Amino acid sequence: MKRLLSVMLGASLATSAVAQEKGTFEEYVAGLKEEARQQGISEQILTEAFKGVEYKPRAVTADRNQPEKKLTLDEYIPRAVPDWKVKQAKELHKKYYAELKRIGDEYGVQPRFIVALWGVESNFGRFTGNYRVIDALSTLAYEGVVKLSFAKRR
Repeated sequence: MKRLLSVMLGASLATSAVAQEKGTFEEYVAGLKEEARQQGISEQILTEAFKGVEYKPRAVTADRNQPEKKLTLDEYIPRAVPDWKVKQAKELHKKYYAELKRIGDEYGVQPRFIVALWGVESNFGRFTGNYRVIDALSTLAYEGVVKLSFAKRR
């Protein structure tokens, strides 16, 4: 499951190849699973990850109403990155640097960016959303908001 999530989280702003000929959500998910199989994701992981997958319209609504899309940068930055969060990010960067470096080396992302995203997107794990990652990402991919990438790890 972690492997599938890690490759799915390689989401980028683009329309998925599977979404080019958009059918039902269920057909779309079947296509995603086939793409994943072709990239070597095991049937066991796919079954576990996509068990009970559901379309989540609120994920699309939430994505379309992100504050960074409605506020100016001068309004957004103080809200998203207050001083207390910067201080906490520095502490967590130092505390987990070895693990962040390992992950950064594996995925080609600098540890400071991992910590920044961790803080802005989840308040360092305190907010994890109201639905499963697979549901949200599958929904957003179906709607053409993100492209799910099943590329193998480096």
